[in-house]
Amino acid sequence: MTYNDVELSIDLMDADVVERFENAVRECAEGVSDKSQYEGKTTAQCMRIQCARIDKFFDDAFGDGTAANLFGGRANLREHMDAFGMANTLGEQISAEAYGLLDKYTSDRVNRPESGKQRKPRYNNESYYHGKRRRDV
Repeated sequence: MTYNDVELSIDLMDADVVERFENAVRECAEGVSDKSQYEGKTTAQCMRIQCARIDKFFDDAFGDGTAANLFGGRANLREHMDAFGMANTLGEQISAEAYGLLDKYTSDRVNRPESGKQRKPRYNNESYYHGKRRRDV
């Protein structure tokens, strides 16, 4: 993911990294939606609070100093929300890819008959069935 000419690298196929990423997303969403922190604050102060939450998300998910590299210490809410949206979309895409991999490698195994059960024989018109061709039976 590239934002503000800063390349962010993250391996969202690694379970430990995904756990850290998901926790950071959850904490950020919960933190931003906590309305009590905005009471009695000016609009500018509320924007700084939201930007600080998103800064924490990037530092937690991508490593310390990431927010400073991305935003240069600015508290521009649009930049922060755009970057957070891009990171969230990246997470959703990787999640879909992971589920696709699971389907690819497990769906056939799930559909196989249980061990000990025989599969029904499949015959075409030219198959032999007890010494006779199927069409002669």
